[in-house]
Amino acid sequence: MLEPLSEVKQSRDALLASGVLDFVVRFSLRVADFGKDREPDDRMAALSILTDIWIKYPGIIEKQESTTSQAMLMYKRGCWDSFWPIWIVSLNFLFRLLDVFSWERNPFAPIIYKTIVFSLIDNHADFQTREFIMNNFSHLL
Repeated sequence: MLEPLSEVKQSRDALLASGVLDFVVRFSLRVADFGKDREPDDRMAALSILTDIWIKYPGIIEKQESTTSQAMLMYKRGCWDSFWPIWIVSLNFLFRLLDVFSWERNPFAPIIYKTIVFSLIDNHADFQTREFIMNNFSHLL
């Protein structure tokens, strides 16, 4: 949905001016909130939308510290969720963000890196998670 709308300057400007992206971010943060009884598919979709918006329009997420903090909290909670698919999806989205942000020298790249490293340390005994993280780090190099 976001990719085709972002390609044309007029639609990109309209998305930014109308506040639609701000609404989608706020809504996605509510749906991604792991403290509520949400379906795992809904939470993963919300994280996917947040990731896409943060990559395409970093200013939307980063313009308010509370939005950035809440987004990072949703990714962190996902990395420690008891439902394994959310765990892997959250790590995957963090790696996508890290890949883009490290090239762009985004100030959130070190925070994302640290989150992934802490997940690696906490899950060192879990072979699948450890291999997933290590393989993704090797692909970033």
